[in-house]
Amino acid sequence: MVFGGNFELFKMLGTQERSTCATYARVLEQITQDVKDEELHPNERLSVKNTIKGLFLQLEGMDSDSDVDLQVPILYFPTEDNKMVDSTQMIYSNNKSFYDAIGKDAGLPYFIGFRSLELSYDCSVMNKLPVKYRPRILSKMVERRMDVTNLEVTQGHYGKLLQELIQSCEFVEGLLRISRHDRQNTVTLRSKEEHESDVLSGIQKIKVLQVKDLKVAYVFNGKIVGYSKDLRFIHEKENNQQGFEWIFYVKVLEGIDFTHWLSKIEKEFVNLIYKSTDIGCSNHGSLMLRILMTLEHPEMISSILDEEDFEDYQMNEQVFLPVCGTYVNEKWHHMLDNTTFTFDDGEYVALHLHDEVSIDSEESDIFIFAMIMKVIDCDIEGELTHELTKYEVNVGEDRFLIKYACEIYKILREKTSSKELVNAVEIASDKPAKTIPLQVIFKEVRRKLLAIWALPEMERKLIFKRYLRQWHPDKNIGNEEQATETFKYIKFVWDRLTNGDPVKVDDDVDPANYSHPGPSANQHFYDNIYRQCSREREWYQASSGPSAGHHRSHYRDNDPVSNPMQQRKWFKQAELDLCAAEHFMESAEEVQGYNWICYMCHQAVEKSLKSMVYGKDANNVTRGHDICQIALSLKDASLIRAVGEIQALLGYHTFMRYPDEHAAGRIPSTSFTRQQAESALRIAKRILEEVNTKN
Repeated sequence: MVFGGNFELFKMLGTQERSTCATYARVLEQITQDVKDEELHPNERLSVKNTIKGLFLQLEGMDSDSDVDLQVPILYFPTEDNKMVDSTQMIYSNNKSFYDAIGKDAGLPYFIGFRSLELSYDCSVMNKLPVKYRPRILSKMVERRMDVTNLEVTQGHYGKLLQELIQSCEFVEGLLRISRHDRQNTVTLRSKEEHESDVLSGIQKIKVLQVKDLKVAYVFNGKIVGYSKDLRFIHEKENNQQGFEWIFYVKVLEGIDFTHWLSKIEKEFVNLIYKSTDIGCSNHGSLMLRILMTLEHPEMISSILDEEDFEDYQMNEQVFLPVCGTYVNEKWHHMLDNTTFTFDDGEYVALHLHDEVSIDSEESDIFIFAMIMKVIDCDIEGELTHELTKYEVNVGEDRFLIKYACEIYKILREKTSSKELVNAVEIASDKPAKTIPLQVIFKEVRRKLLAIWALPEMERKLIFKRYLRQWHPDKNIGNEEQATETFKYIKFVWDRLTNGDPVKVDDDVDPANYSHPGPSANQHFYDNIYRQCSREREWYQASSGPSAGHHRSHYRDNDPVSNPMQQRKWFKQAELDLCAAEHFMESAEEVQGYNWICYMCHQAVEKSLKSMVYGKDANNVTRGHDICQIALSLKDASLIRAVGEIQALLGYHTFMRYPDEHAAGRIPSTSFTRQQAESALRIAKRILEEVNTKN
């Protein structure tokens, strides 16, 4: 409107020199009164467009919505039908997928949209309006739900790396740096230790699962209105021990670029971290994407934050533990207590994995981290009640096992002196262990060994091995002399039992006067104990020496853990799968079963490759079936080429089994030929031979 030379007159009548937000709101109100329920004609649409443009230009200059006074009871905006409606009774569509799925079923009209008004605004500008005038935001009205009961978990390489990154010390420290940077001008009553504890608690509630497919339902007003194929989804799961935990489901499309995949999950990952730790990273641009790109090298996180001028942060000394099911590196074995057989619910422990071969093997014992869920019961009463008490333990990936206490080890981070000797004697005495007469100790040894000898073979071996380790001199630093004599006496009594000699609790046979029939049948077993305890003493001395204090203990351990027991089992099964494929060849044609020969070859290759991974690093074994990814993780050029050859011949493992993977009219049984089966057998045999030479 132009006032010309008469403006002073209009000013005296109350006209403002410049338009305000209230001015534009009143114009929109007047247009609505003129139009009523009719559709806006072209010139009215132009007026509405210019008015809304002016309103939001004014709003952009406001510091907060509290500075805005529209001076109207109702703010009116145009709808898709070109009608003016109360802004609070319309929906702003900020998600095309939701909009397409819901359409007119929303029950309210949609805001015409800034694009239609030829304005370059987005949803965020609506936050400039006072709350009482804001439209409803579509994305906040739709709930995303997923049926997690039928998901096929693959535990692929990317999912495993993401889980390890989240639980790495470097990532946790990085989050704490970001948190302190964001809160540096905020007054807080919580101590540094309390904040760290809260963040660690939140991080430990996150579980990453890689799945084959991810179908998410859109729920509007309690009704499913559509589905989407997503790459990530956060699910809150009830957990009796922790209250709840966050499950982060991720899908990795075949052939997707690593960086592209990370960019797709970044936004939801930031949301996950905020939900679990209350640390927001969305205001730092692409910072979280850069952190995610350190997936295989979390030690780079510190440098990234240095570049962004985040102040350094040193966490308090913490004991970190990996997820249940992670293999325990040998350098931690000296921390495992041989004497304790009672455990608390929720306690982290090490679970001994064994079989008939490994229990007598020269190889190092194999342990995984686990968590005590609850005590079950004990089959017997007496001398070995504690050792044979059963516990339910969480071994990861929602698997729970019932195990004897003698298979479970308490984790002791520090040992300043030997407590094993005192616990092993188990007598009522106020004297220090060094002052207890050997004859008293020897009597307790006989009592214990007689009880152990009466057990079935596997339990007998497990408990005896553990009892022998309790008294090994290398496990009793500072009390080596007494431990050495006791260790020798244990061997003496055990050899007598092995030879069929009678042993009694009150027996007083002197080893010096005992006539040995020949070399001990158990000498090989004893030698293995010596080797293992000697190595553990070296690790103990390395961790408690002068330089040990400069290295903080992380619950994430990059050092590989070999598992020869699983290596043997997986390769043996691979050989049998290949043998079955060869035997099935002659009868495959009459039952159209060449696809099964191909599948057995694929299985043989997968299991042989996994056996090799178990030999190198059991913590790097994937539950996925992508043989190319497994071969790549081995970094063996020859195997990568050979595996690529059989993958090109057969395709993904589901192609050999499921009809929906095939074109119309085709199924696996009709898609594979004898020539393909023979080629698969030839290549698989070559791969197994190569793996066998390298295992």
